[in-house]
Amino acid sequence: MVAFKHEVTSALASQASAVLLDPEFGAGQCLISGALPGHTGLVVALDATGYTGEPTARQSEVLKDWSVAKSRRMGANAVKLLVYYHPDSPTAVEVEHLVKKVAQACKQEDMAFFLERSHTS
Repeated sequence: MVAFKHEVTSALASQASAVLLDPEFGAGQCLISGALPGHTGLVVALDATGYTGEPTARQSEVLKDWSVAKSRRMGANAVKLLVYYHPDSPTAVEVEHLVKKVAQACKQEDMAFFLERSHTS
């Protein structure tokens, strides 16, 4: 996966305004190798991937041992968080608190925040 992300970033990043990469298999590796040009922005994904929880109550969480501050320190220009959300879901309040927490951290770090919502059934 690292090699694939590096290859795609190397081929396309110079033509993009920003690239979205995850901290596990792409962001650091592409920065260290120079695959991400200095004029191209870096958006780092905060979300842990995978599905946990019931289909109508998916869990949303930040990647373990990762944060907005770590993204800033690695050189990110923005962060992205995927949440599984429906206002009637049993997890709705938890997701809302997570989004507020990340938004506050972004404000503190002066970091742009992209929120991606996936609708739970």
